[in-house]
Amino acid sequence: MVRPTHDDSVAARLPVDESTARRVADALAEALDPDEAASGAVADGRGRWGVEITFRRPPNQEAVRSL
Repeated sequence: MVRPTHDDSVAARLPVDESTARRVADALAEALDPDEAASGAVADGRGRWGVEITFRRPPNQEAVRSL
């Protein structure tokens, strides 16, 4: 899911298990330009995990999905 945030950046969230969240976050950290996007594995406190990516500008969604 990709959605606008309150500060004109764009956030994407991918719900996955903890192991996958950590692997995907690590891969994205290597693939994304740190001046354009930030990502990390996040827990919701109820045992569910996901990967969040925040972009400065709306990303090319196809390119993000292909990562």
